[in-house]
Amino acid sequence: MKKWRSFLRLAEFLPLVLVIFRQVFLKQFDTKLTVIAIFFIVLMEMWFSALACARQLDPLEPFWIPKRIGVGISVNPRNPLGFWLTIIGVGVLIIIMAVLLVLALI
Repeated sequence: MKKWRSFLRLAEFLPLVLVIFRQVFLKQFDTKLTVIAIFFIVLMEMWFSALACARQLDPLEPFWIPKRIGVGISVNPRNPLGFWLTIIGVGVLIIIMAVLLVLALI
């Protein structure tokens, strides 16, 4: 997995680099496009973090856990159901952001 880690990090920043080069060469700054690219990077990081929990799944883990930052509770990705909900939810958001990024680049 360590071999792929650097490749995955590069894949996260590829959309942002593409957006920056497009804006530099066209000499136009589009804040919406930049925000979409940054949000896409954040979602990819969430995706890889959730996949890292795949080895630590335990059916005895609680479904709801207290948040580390802030007040409230969140879904535990170490619970099998929480893991799949996290993967599916973030995957859907990544697809939506990828489509928005492509549409913004056109």
